[in-house]
Amino acid sequence: MYICDDCYYRGKCQLTTKGFSLRLDIILIYQIHRGISIVCQSTAFKMSISLIILMFFIGPINGTLFTMTFQSKKLRDVGCELYLFALSIFSLISTIIFTLKFCLFILSQISWITNRNVLLINCISVDFILKLFPPIGDWLGACVAIERLCVVTKGVGFNIQKSQQAVRWIIVGIVLFTISSLVYDPIHRQLIDDRGEGRI
Repeated sequence: MYICDDCYYRGKCQLTTKGFSLRLDIILIYQIHRGISIVCQSTAFKMSISLIILMFFIGPINGTLFTMTFQSKKLRDVGCELYLFALSIFSLISTIIFTLKFCLFILSQISWITNRNVLLINCISVDFILKLFPPIGDWLGACVAIERLCVVTKGVGFNIQKSQQAVRWIIVGIVLFTISSLVYDPIHRQLIDDRGEGRI
């Protein structure tokens, strides 16, 4: 028998409520009952599926329209619009990957996917990619604000050509910086076998 420290729970004390460590899989894993149809699953699980389906249909439409808006060359004359264009692309990719993550999670918990290698790749790569997008979005939003501040303060003296050249390098730099700041995450991920519940 395991005696868990404060803020830890479940059979092997593998789950925690400490800090911001709660993720989709930890929240829902014990709400899913194996061998039971979706109709008979818990209310929390059915609500989660409903929200994910809604996000799956609305998110890509929103992201596509947003991307189409900033695809015009006229709108991308200033750096702000390039940041917003990149943000729309990252938003669209994030929605698609989150939906993929949720589907893989459901399939693994109802035992349709049991291959440990597939589960480990999912655990390491998909979660890492999803962790990248919020900080990238925050950085791009901050860049939009900084660019607008520069436009207002410099006025007519603002150099649009230099701004356009810098934006591409800044976006690449943001992506590389975010990846390097989160590179520790996939290294320390592992699968946990909960033999009491028969789950991975």
